[in-house]
Amino acid sequence: MLISLWIAQGYIVPLNGGQSIEDAAEEHFLILLRRCFFQDVKKDKYDDAKSVQIHDLMHDVAQEVGGKEIQVLNSVADHNFGDKIRHVHYISNKCPERSFRKTKIRSYIDENRYKPKSWGIPVGNWICLRVLHLRYLGGDSSLDSIGNLLHLRYLNLSSSFFEALPGSVTKIHNLQTLDLSYCINLKELPHDFSKLHNLQTLNLRNSNLRELPHDFSKLHNLQTLILALCKNLKEWPRDFGKLVKLKHLDISVSGVTYMPSGMLGLTSVRVLTDFVVGRRLTEKQYGDELKDLKSLTNLTGGIKIHVDENYRSIEGLNDMRGGYLSNIEHLKKVFFRITQKNNPEAVWVKLEPHPNLKKLYLRFYSGTTIPLWGKSEWTVSLPHLVKIHIDSCEKLQHMPSFSKLPKLKSLKLLDLYMLEYVENPNDGSNYAEADSTTIFFPSLESLQIQGLKKLKGWWTEEGLVDVDYCFRRRLGFSRLSELEIDMCPNLASFPPCPMVKKLRFRETNKASQILKMIMGKENDIVAKTCSPDDVQVQEITGVGYHASCLTTLCILGDSELENLSEIEEIFESCASSLQSLKIVEFNLLNQLSGGLEHLTALKSLSLIGMDQLNFSEDDDEDNVMQPWKSLHQSLHSLQFTKLNNMTSLPKGMQYLTSLQTLNLEYCVNLKALPESISCLSSLRALTIRSCNALKSLPEAICNLTSLQSLHVAGNRRLRQRYRKPNGMDWPKIQHIPDLQVL
Repeated sequence: MLISLWIAQGYIVPLNGGQSIEDAAEEHFLILLRRCFFQDVKKDKYDDAKSVQIHDLMHDVAQEVGGKEIQVLNSVADHNFGDKIRHVHYISNKCPERSFRKTKIRSYIDENRYKPKSWGIPVGNWICLRVLHLRYLGGDSSLDSIGNLLHLRYLNLSSSFFEALPGSVTKIHNLQTLDLSYCINLKELPHDFSKLHNLQTLNLRNSNLRELPHDFSKLHNLQTLILALCKNLKEWPRDFGKLVKLKHLDISVSGVTYMPSGMLGLTSVRVLTDFVVGRRLTEKQYGDELKDLKSLTNLTGGIKIHVDENYRSIEGLNDMRGGYLSNIEHLKKVFFRITQKNNPEAVWVKLEPHPNLKKLYLRFYSGTTIPLWGKSEWTVSLPHLVKIHIDSCEKLQHMPSFSKLPKLKSLKLLDLYMLEYVENPNDGSNYAEADSTTIFFPSLESLQIQGLKKLKGWWTEEGLVDVDYCFRRRLGFSRLSELEIDMCPNLASFPPCPMVKKLRFRETNKASQILKMIMGKENDIVAKTCSPDDVQVQEITGVGYHASCLTTLCILGDSELENLSEIEEIFESCASSLQSLKIVEFNLLNQLSGGLEHLTALKSLSLIGMDQLNFSEDDDEDNVMQPWKSLHQSLHSLQFTKLNNMTSLPKGMQYLTSLQTLNLEYCVNLKALPESISCLSSLRALTIRSCNALKSLPEAICNLTSLQSLHVAGNRRLRQRYRKPNGMDWPKIQHIPDLQVL
């Protein structure tokens, strides 16, 4: 928008003879950005600047220089301003009752706030106007005189409620930018829309258009066309390929079912959000529709390629050599959606990207294997990859090896229902050729594995028999800091992750066993893959594998663990680093002692969904007080949710003098809070939700001088007892600043 406004005002002059106004404006913007004129830059998904803020000092200078030409109005009656005013910013929700007397203004921006309003001002009197910004206009607004604005370059009517664009707009022959985004009632454009022959930018995002005018291709100067979210738009106008100056085409989440003919001629396109083939069934196919990608060599940023089920490979018409993306060197991100079922592997081979690619996404791929591009591993064909995301490929059984990609930082594998092993050392991984310098996933920092229902391990046990012994010792994620394993019920082994900081488990049957492997405390994975001659098995698991970096741990759904002492060595290894621990749905866990007392740095503890856990005062004194004594200085936040067997809070909680937040939710058998709650001298927030057996709050709640927030919900007895102002015990809690009893 900013660059369009500059151009509309005539501020931009090309820096050299052959430079276009648009390129010059972008270069000016980058110069100002480098010189810190702008700051707080936010970028879009194409890595372009989406919004900026002007530096405070530069803002003061700009006001000093241009202040006499700018007027901000906040009243319909405030129409008097100096002769030098050229730019008006109107911020009232009411429409001006009459036209401004001054006719020399060059820009008018109406900052209407989400309220549709009628507009009847004869703007045609503002003959010098170059920028007109009117949003949220009502359907009864009159713009008949707008055709008189012969100098108008920029017109924003976004989020307005008219069904048809007024025909007078087509008389603005110098118009360069037209924004009709979010005009949700807009069904058609004027039949003579092509008269706007100077139009360069057209934004129709989220409109209700069903078609573009038939002679739309006469807009020869059009450079940016945004059709995103136009879900009723199904067809392209004829001769679309004549828009040879088009640089930006956004059809994301639209109703488009195919690409227009003539794409081969759109060689200037730099941004193309989507490329769609095979979404509609046609009797005739003019050739391999994917080959139109070959001409888009100037594409930058990212693109989504949809190859749907009706895409057909026709012998003699299709270019079996492929390479449709291999010449697009500035393309950094590709999203593949390949639902074609006839021969998806052949489609995949054709779409080999340029080696500069950094991010690769694959969804709904219907093949059983992901073939290599050419005969090279991805280490050679895609050496710059930093992110791989493979999702919802339900038939996939074999994938290429990712472990040697030198720059890969993020890997997501989601809903790959048939995959048993991520890598096969005997099928392209070439572990046997690894030497002492080879590093397993040298740069990987984040790994998410979710919904791999048949996954057994990273590799087969037999596949590592011939692997170099020194390399086998390094088969661990040396830089991985975030790991999530979710809904992998058959997972039995996993490589060590010595540097992991955030760890999350959910619905993994052998979570405690896998956890030991990840922390390097379990040698099963190594012992099973070593040859009989390797006698130093006990040394392998002790070399450098520890959890001293782990700060966040979430373990969900271990149905076998009865006592935390079974994983006590894990807690010992991360005693000085772990700050947040969440344990969820350990159905057999009955006590906390035997592990948590080691976590002297723990700040947050959440216990959720444990049917057997109970804090009985009849237990041994040491069990009653542990682990709470050890956590008295560090623990700041404590959450008990769905502990169905808990009738009272742990007696040892009285030692938690640093506790600031206590949440008790859906503990249906919790009968009372102890008077010793007064020992929680730092407690600032207490939440009690749906603990229906609780009849009252302790008298000692009056002694919690630090308590600033009390939220009680889902308990009828407490609501009656503590309701404002007539509840029996309302006076006991009325001093608390943030108080909710629902």
